Amino acid sequence: MQKLSNFFELLGDQRRHTLGEIAEKLGIPKEKLKQLVQLLAKEGIISYEEKTEIVKLDPEWNFLCEKNDESL
Repeated sequence: MQKLSNFFELLGDQRRHTLGEIAEKLGIPKEKLKQLVQLLAKEGIISYEEKTEIVKLDPEWNFLCEKNDESL
């Protein structure tokens, strides 16, 4: 569960991240992460550009992030 929490915390900055970057920061295999990302993208929680492997959290789901900076 900690890695999932870290995943959303990482995406909470509302920036675009690559699968490789996220996998490295979380210490998980890129292929496992890709499966999770595809599932979350299918549900509309994140956007995922398969060609470029870019991931971004949909702002509507920002409440999932532990470090949600309300001042922005």
